Amino acid sequence: MKLDKPQEDRLWLSALLYIAFGLTILFIVSFLLFAQGRRHDAMNAPEKPTADGIVILTGMSDERIRQGLALLGEGYAKRALVSGVHKSADMDRVLSFAEFDPAKISCCVDLDYRATNTVGNAGETAIWVRTHGYRSIIMVTSTHHIPRSLIELRRVIPNVLIHPYPVNAPGVQIQSWWRYPGTLGLLLGEYVRYLLSLFDLTGDHMVLS
Repeated sequence: MKLDKPQEDRLWLSALLYIAFGLTILFIVSFLLFAQGRRHDAMNAPEKPTADGIVILTGMSDERIRQGLALLGEGYAKRALVSGVHKSADMDRVLSFAEFDPAKISCCVDLDYRATNTVGNAGETAIWVRTHGYRSIIMVTSTHHIPRSLIELRRVIPNVLIHPYPVNAPGVQIQSWWRYPGTLGLLLGEYVRYLLSLFDLTGDHMVLS
């Protein structure tokens, strides 16, 4: 039986509504899984593996630098790259975050001033890894930033073993994220950026084997 134009329009509208509803449910469920994964990381002390190098991705908290330098000082890697350093920060400023004598590691820290986002961090990390011939790294960044960072780094250094080291940023209540609008908003925004990275919608990448 052939449908008339109003019936056909209603059928298409119903189909679109069902699709929109399904996509909304899928987004909500996948976000909840993402958020709970970050909560699990925030509530458990990260492992401290050994690796050739440490990459510290700068961002919303200096705690990333502090803990990354601590790993270097404790001998978990031979050298560290601090990626995304502000142009006003020199080596002395970066090393001031070390909670021990910075002379112990001053020989073994490199600063990257070029990266301004996660894709840039990945590109600069790839160059650094290739320069030193490293086959494994510890990646230090905020807990909520781990999944997206792993995607971007694995995309450009697929043959390098990456150990994620999540750092809980002060003031971010990931353990009870649903109770804090600021943390909920942070996780939602990060999840959207994670999806963009997952589907490679964040820009060009240079793959180094």
